[in-house]
Amino acid sequence: MWRKNLKSSPPSAKESTSRLLAAAVLTQAEIPCVVWGEEALAWIHRVPTLIFYTLHLLVPESQLEKASQTLASLLPEYASMDPRSDYADGWIVISEKKKFQEQGRFPHASPLSRRFIHIALDAEKKANQTQNSVRQTLIPEFITLTPDSFFHLSATDTTSLVSLPEPIPPSLEDVRFPTLSTMYDALFSTINAPERSQYSFGLGMQLEQYLAYLHLYCFSEYVREWYKEVEDLPEPIREVGLALRPENKPRFWAMWLRDEPYSDDSDDDCNWRNAED
Repeated sequence: MWRKNLKSSPPSAKESTSRLLAAAVLTQAEIPCVVWGEEALAWIHRVPTLIFYTLHLLVPESQLEKASQTLASLLPEYASMDPRSDYADGWIVISEKKKFQEQGRFPHASPLSRRFIHIALDAEKKANQTQNSVRQTLIPEFITLTPDSFFHLSATDTTSLVSLPEPIPPSLEDVRFPTLSTMYDALFSTINAPERSQYSFGLGMQLEQYLAYLHLYCFSEYVREWYKEVEDLPEPIREVGLALRPENKPRFWAMWLRDEPYSDDSDDDCNWRNAED
């Protein structure tokens, strides 16, 4: 786990190239991919979150196997993981043998996901019987490849994606992340999907937490304000809301609109918790 407040300290070339190496490998092989999860929150939307063990990458399902083979070939320091391993039964989906476990490393993986583990870091962790040394490295301990459709976005739709802020290291020029509206759309659509019942409890909690992060940090100057109508909302908020898919707009507006001001002693600091679908 790597702690980095990117909101106040932009990433260095060393940090970004080390952490996003797998994404660079895929894009240089002309395989579209999107950086997802904590990485997208931190690198692009400047949420001061922790960067966890796993680098989550989304690729078109039609290129999932090619992407997996590319990483196995060009990143020999990583080993492909058996999908039947303990790691694959964590916060992913309900399986036949286990409903779900409360512990797991892959809250953003589907049954089709491909997973890789860093051989040296795994050996170091086992030798030391601790994860402390692993948590301080910029190198992801795990890489997960997941079909982009699982999170209801497209790795080939360049209009919904953005690159790293300038200056961009040459190897990362083609690496893409979800825009703010794309991130909201992906989270809302995944949470509200008809197949939602197949996801683990941990996954749902993680996605809701991401919504809270975006709400609190991307619009921090507005979260305690009182708005009754969409027309009253500040332009940055309305711009994101208007860009969302029609089915996701109501929940986004509900995160901001209320009938009365916040009271000073209110525990309801943000309306997202009580927003109805």
